[in-house]
Amino acid sequence: MYHRGQLMGFLQDYLRENLGLYLFVILLFTIGVTFGALAIKTLDGEQKAELFSHLELFIQGIDLTIVSESNLPLQQSLQGNIKTMGLIWLLGLLVLGLPLVLLMLFTKGFALGFTVGFLVQELGYKGIIFSVASVLPPNILLIPALIMMCVAAISFSLLIIRSRLALRKRGLYRQVLAFSSTAVLAIAMGLIASLIEVFVCPVFINLASGLFFQ
Repeated sequence: MYHRGQLMGFLQDYLRENLGLYLFVILLFTIGVTFGALAIKTLDGEQKAELFSHLELFIQGIDLTIVSESNLPLQQSLQGNIKTMGLIWLLGLLVLGLPLVLLMLFTKGFALGFTVGFLVQELGYKGIIFSVASVLPPNILLIPALIMMCVAAISFSLLIIRSRLALRKRGLYRQVLAFSSTAVLAIAMGLIASLIEVFVCPVFINLASGLFFQ
């Protein structure tokens, strides 16, 4: 009970200290999603037709046996998520990489907004169902992990900047350890998201794909 109270107290203090950063990061991510959805309007008819043809080929080509017989999709997903979280961790340590962290966050939001927006615009309610089947499951973990990692990177970078401006040398071992622990947690969430993407999403996509060919 005592340890549980300590944990709750730590989480409350952490959220209170970083509430502003969380609001900023969530806002930036939301802006990225919004711009991604609006970017669809800049596409001409030929570009939309080409994207839609790729979508149809993807839907028709979904085969659950591929997942069970090859580890390539899982490896690619794992590598992508690990690289993303690892790069944010590295950029946070470098301090000067802070703008790149913000750019990565915006880009991730833009890509998500563009994908979902395109599906909904071209397929209507079917696009919503397909988005829920293919995009939502892994992102339930990926988006919180990304936001948590970006907040940790910004917080750590600002701590170093304040330390340098104060012209005081202070040990940052605990802060580095906490930042690295956050990265490990984010990577773990990314690993679970990859398993969901590779083994769960194809099942949902196969169920949803019946809407497109009935």
